[in-house]
Amino acid sequence: MDLTICLITKGRAEYIDQLLDSLDPVLKYDWVKILIVLNGVNLEFQTKIESWAVGKAAVLVEQRIENESRPSYLWTSIRKHVNSWCTFISDDDVFNYEILNEIINVFALNPKLVGIATSVEIIDSAGKVTGEIRNPTHNTDISSGKSFASAIHEPCFLWPSLYFDVSTLPEILPNSRYVFDWWVCLQLLMRGEVATIRSPGIKYRVHGGQEGSIAASKRKYLEALIWFIRLVESEEFKTWIVGLSQSDQLDFWREIHRIKPIYGNSKFSNVLTFSIAEAMIPLVNNEIKVEILNKLAFSNGVLLKRDESIYFMSGLSLKNNISNFRVEFVNGTCSLVTSLSNYFSDTDDLELVKCYCKHSSTQQSGYLVDCDLINSADSHLRADLLTMQLMTSMESEGFFDFTFTPFEIALVKFYRNLKSKIPLKLLGKARKYFRSRIGAKI
Repeated sequence: MDLTICLITKGRAEYIDQLLDSLDPVLKYDWVKILIVLNGVNLEFQTKIESWAVGKAAVLVEQRIENESRPSYLWTSIRKHVNSWCTFISDDDVFNYEILNEIINVFALNPKLVGIATSVEIIDSAGKVTGEIRNPTHNTDISSGKSFASAIHEPCFLWPSLYFDVSTLPEILPNSRYVFDWWVCLQLLMRGEVATIRSPGIKYRVHGGQEGSIAASKRKYLEALIWFIRLVESEEFKTWIVGLSQSDQLDFWREIHRIKPIYGNSKFSNVLTFSIAEAMIPLVNNEIKVEILNKLAFSNGVLLKRDESIYFMSGLSLKNNISNFRVEFVNGTCSLVTSLSNYFSDTDDLELVKCYCKHSSTQQSGYLVDCDLINSADSHLRADLLTMQLMTSMESEGFFDFTFTPFEIALVKFYRNLKSKIPLKLLGKARKYFRSRIGAKI
């Protein structure tokens, strides 16, 4: 193994002495180099770094005149000097050189590794150990599909203590400022095996001046959405999907549905989940196609009875076309409702929806359906009406998000305009009417 420890610094002078002191012992390892990129620093800081590097053959210093926050631009300096393993530390970290012994031993046991992730030990702004250890969340004991789904939910490696083979990354890199490290983690998981070490590779300083603390979560999530959509549309992702076993493909999709991408934020995860579904559907068999569609529909508040998948994608037949939920009827529910049970699958891993009608022996749990509105000779139509009632009830009780019709949206706007123009007593009556009309707080 050839390893380069990369430091890209914008010149935080208050912490640099501690870092440089921690890097001195690294120089005894003949398979390790240190690359320092001065990213638009002042002359005083530059002089300090260059003075430290004097006489150290394993240390290379590169100067960039203008500060650049996009890793993809800084990567030109990295690729010019690094073509094998690297790790990226920050100028406010403290390096634990003893981790190098474990790194080389783990690599010797499996030279095909594309990455090795270590833990970090937390220190405060003054350099005092807090007692907190943060470990990689990557679980090598679960399937590749589950592992990747977990990694797209949240980063599974800690960037300043991640060691990886830079040659495994694609030539074109994202311009992302805040999720570049997350994107690298996903690339590594698609391209090979990553080992984990519980020992801390660095002392990680937590303070208010960190890059990640100066941006809102929405700002970071938007970058994640944009770059991850491009990732799942890439040939590398499609190759990875095709290379999975069918059980791993199912594991991946089911885990995506369970924990959801981008920290489960509904605004951003729903869009990315659609992109993942679009990328997967042409590459998997019909059984998994139906599974993808069914879970996609349910996560967006849509109930589908048996045989509905054929209306959403071509190439499917009615054979083994399951519903995306299962139904349990409360005792005593009338036959107009219970006779529809064959329209809904009873697979254990489907979401369970309980329902009852006015004839049921108990009405303490589940969703009430109006059996008088399901009175039709056509059982297929009755199944549609039952499904629609269940969706409406699940929206009203908050299980699904509301979907407003154009008329209901117009009512909301009219009511809001009216609020400032009518007496409070009349406003109360108007509020009561509108709430009864659209079934939601406005």
